[in-house]
Parts: sequence; C-alpha cells; structure tokens
Amino acid sequence: MSTYEIMMIVGEPSGDLIGSRLIKRLKELKPELTIFGSGGYLMREAGLELTADLVKNAVVGIPDPASIYRIYKLGTKLKNEARKRKPRAIIYLDMPEFNLRLCRTCRPF
Repeated sequence: MSTYEIMMIVGEPSGDLIGSRLIKRLKELKPELTIFGSGGYLMREAGLELTADLVKNAVVGIPDPASIYRIYKLGTKLKNEARKRKPRAIIYLDMPEFNLRLCRTCRPF
C-alpha cells in the first residue's frame, strides 16, 4: 500500500472528465500516489481505485425514493472507506448537495 493516499469524490460525467485529467497530472507529479473514491470509467482508466460508481448512479431532476436510498448507501460506503484508509486529502469535485454533507463527516485524518 502507498504511504500517500488521496480520496476523490465525483458523481457526474463532467466531474469524471475533470477528475481523470487531475488524476493523470497528479500521477505525473507523484507516480506512487494512490487515489481512491468515486468516479466513472474515465477516472478509473486514469488510475482511480473505484470504491463507488456515483457517475453510474447519477440522478438528473427530482430523485425517486429508491435513488435517494441508493445514493445514501454509497455515501455511507465512501465515509467508511475514508475512516478505514485515512487519506491525506479528500478532493470533492461536484455534487455540492451530496459532497457538503459528506464533507462534514469525512474529514481527512
């Protein structure tokens, strides 16, 4: 396991593109860096260790109760992963309504 881990939280396709570019640049600067968290296929291809695929579960418009429950469970999964792995930093790229809630309970350790 790397001694330097960063968690990244992305939940929309536009964030997946931005996140993939950021991961590529970070890996150029520090190749041994481990980046884990949520994203989509672009971020996974760039080197993200995918913990939860929020992009696949993205909701546009008014969410139904099943979508709210699924996103809540993914948030819990991400919070538990952060507590277990204790990343040096957490990067939140989009979805402010989701990320601001997660940010309060998922601080870098």
